[in-house]
Amino acid sequence: MSNAQPHFSGWHCEFSHKMAWQTGTGGYFRAADVKRLAKFIRQVACPAIVNRPHPQPPMIPLTSASQNSEVREWPFHRAYIFSISMIAALGGLMFGYDWVVIGGAELFYEKFFTLTTAWQVGWAMSSALIGALFGAMFSGGLSDKYGRKPLLLFSGFLFVATSIGTGLAANFSLFIASRLLGGVAIGIASNLSPLYIAEIAPAAMRGRLVALNQLAIAFGVVAAQVANWAIAKPMPLGTTIAQLPLDSWNVQVAWRWMFGVTALPATVFFVAMFFAGSLKRAVPGELATFWQKSVAVPTRNIP
Repeated sequence: MSNAQPHFSGWHCEFSHKMAWQTGTGGYFRAADVKRLAKFIRQVACPAIVNRPHPQPPMIPLTSASQNSEVREWPFHRAYIFSISMIAALGGLMFGYDWVVIGGAELFYEKFFTLTTAWQVGWAMSSALIGALFGAMFSGGLSDKYGRKPLLLFSGFLFVATSIGTGLAANFSLFIASRLLGGVAIGIASNLSPLYIAEIAPAAMRGRLVALNQLAIAFGVVAAQVANWAIAKPMPLGTTIAQLPLDSWNVQVAWRWMFGVTALPATVFFVAMFFAGSLKRAVPGELATFWQKSVAVPTRNIP
């Protein structure tokens, strides 16, 4: 038997090399068999290309290295996107405040409206939650149709109107109506504020920016407690509704201010949303248009 090496043209070599890397699972032969055949051809006929490196796809560098540190390249204007996210996160602040403030005002408005039955007390406490349920249920579909910004503007308007309406309520029916509409605003804001932030935020900043909404909710909870403590006048520990004087500051005025001060941040939220970017899921390319406005002309480095 001759020991001469079989002759293969350059076409065979190139073909076998491509087969080794690009063969799929289809065809008449198993992929493993075809790869073994291609490897044999390369080793016998094409020793020059056995160790030829397989071409790798071009990689986009995510970092630019310096001598002592690395900084991530970011083409967007961070201040612009961060400010828009802060505006949207004010909806979370409203949510946290309205959720908690009623706890400090409970004894006072119950005395003012003479709430004696469990149904009246429970309805006063839970009416905002009923409104929030409906606000959260319908906000998603409406925002897909009309856009995130109009719904957030509407919730801001409701926050302003209902905080003033609750503080000025002359009877229990107006109080409940204001709390119900305020709950609708809570449901819209709790659903759309983090969604809006997530949609405008590029991937590298998305987690940090969406966390602003959670931070704003926590801040709203704390602000409600502080406001209740600052507005109400001190009372003896264990004071009951029956022991509260009807003409006292807490019963006549304090609970109204507890709800009414929400109008200040709510007004800021409502006005500032006019300057925020508009997003509607159904409009193709609208997010790209928004990002074009936020691009910084020189590429900025984020430490």
